[in-house]
Amino acid sequence: MEISNRIDDNISTAAYEAALRSFGAELQQVEDTLEITRILTRYGLAVDSNDVDAVAELYTDNTVIDLGVGSQFHGVAGARALITDHRHQAIAGRCAHMLGPLDVRIDGDTATATGYMRVYVKNLSSGAVELYRLSFTRFDLVRVGREWRIARRVARVLGDPEASQLFGDALEEI
Repeated sequence: MEISNRIDDNISTAAYEAALRSFGAELQQVEDTLEITRILTRYGLAVDSNDVDAVAELYTDNTVIDLGVGSQFHGVAGARALITDHRHQAIAGRCAHMLGPLDVRIDGDTATATGYMRVYVKNLSSGAVELYRLSFTRFDLVRVGREWRIARRVARVLGDPEASQLFGDALEEI
């Protein structure tokens, strides 16, 4: 058997180029999924370290953050307010935001990541780490230049009637 560096005679140049384009598109999907996962992991770390600037950098200028009644924030200023809000400041320095598993779906320059978020907080009295909040969350992301940004985030605590609707919407997309 002779090893050759040329294109197999049975495969046309057009088919070969189509296969390369397909592989390139699949590779881009994998790279985008990893980048989105990195962005959302960075979100948790930035929130937990109380880094207002790092959190704000992850959002678009016209972002909408909807965490339920009484917890709506808009724009980069809203992303900053999410961190400076008295509710977050009450747990700052002793919380851990854990995302996942997340189902990431990409469509060109838009994407969604849906799944669970758990927030753990160290109890000041006992020193025990306790589950503070368990919610279902959906991030809508857009590509801005070469980077992904959060354009919209909706979260509902489990048991909230709207959480079931978010679950249903996500399952229809999967």
